Amino acid sequence: MTEATLTVDIKQNQPGFQLEASFTLSPGITALIGRSGAGKTMLLDTIAGLRTPHQGSIKLNDMCLLDTEAKINRPPEQRHIGYVFQSGRLMPHLSVKGNLLFGSHRTRQNAPLADLDEITSLLGLTDLLTRRPHHLSGGERQRVAIGRALLSAPRLILMDEPLANLDPARRAELLPFLHRIQHRFALPILYVSHNMDEVLRLADHVLVLKNGKLTAQGSVSDVLNDPKVQHYLLGSAAQFEPETILEVLSEERTGNILHLKTQLGTFTLPHTQSAPSIPRLRIQARDVILSRTEVSGLSIRNALPCIIKNINPVESGQVDIELLARPKSSPEQKDASPLWARITQAAAHDLNLTKGASCWAYIKASALVPQTSKITIL
Repeated sequence: MTEATLTVDIKQNQPGFQLEASFTLSPGITALIGRSGAGKTMLLDTIAGLRTPHQGSIKLNDMCLLDTEAKINRPPEQRHIGYVFQSGRLMPHLSVKGNLLFGSHRTRQNAPLADLDEITSLLGLTDLLTRRPHHLSGGERQRVAIGRALLSAPRLILMDEPLANLDPARRAELLPFLHRIQHRFALPILYVSHNMDEVLRLADHVLVLKNGKLTAQGSVSDVLNDPKVQHYLLGSAAQFEPETILEVLSEERTGNILHLKTQLGTFTLPHTQSAPSIPRLRIQARDVILSRTEVSGLSIRNALPCIIKNINPVESGQVDIELLARPKSSPEQKDASPLWARITQAAAHDLNLTKGASCWAYIKASALVPQTSKITIL
């Protein structure tokens, strides 16, 4: 099967709001993020053919879905796009099997991605086929909705906050199934979410939408390490706290200890045997402890030599310190990477922390343990 690519370049006008977006998606999960009202659902609906933009083009691989200049506008049923909504939108009078097969009945032109047996096995639905939607949990209903979309032989999947209505336990239950889909099918998946942990665990790339305009796009770590992006996504000046996103290059498990190799060296943290792999680490500024010298005899194992790049006063008598950190094994400053710390102004004064000064950053292992995120995009 040829890997699909989506190319979008559109402008959509409506009273008091304009959507402008230009980007290309390759196979994998691309997170579409932004505050409420940024235009995320409008963009998905436009790609799906549920809205018609005033100007632009949308191309899915070799198929032109939309070209306003050439007056081409394929209807939704001819676009070969699977759409998973926040609520699932299952047909209550059909069984799980009936809902799944409804997806396969929608198209006869594309070769199916997989048959019913593989999809039900992949999504853990084999024992649920005879049930009606009202007998399913929220997570089970969303798995059926995803299965229905996959059985429609799509070249592209759109997901509009598919986990938003689930409690933390059901959300954690569904994440592994999304990982399976990501690795099993060479499909572009455009995934809207307000939950940062979902983005960090699932996405390969990120699009940031602000007031209808794409303001940033690229790899997860490149985009989300930008303080301007963080500030926009996470809150006002009073609420905002910077954080550092590190890509995990490899992991090794020894007993109940996890060793995660990153560009800043190897971090250690506890884990359970059933814990999923961790693609990225999030280090919040409040969890970074600073010292002017390397300290021995501490229980903290994650330590990094740093140079202070900037010190920014914030409210409540605190400062955000932008650091250039490097692995212990790499004394060359050219290998340094950004790291943020938040401490009190009094501590910064007592430690005589100034721009250009050297220091050590310590991060407790417990601060790196993945938890259900309470950090949401506003």
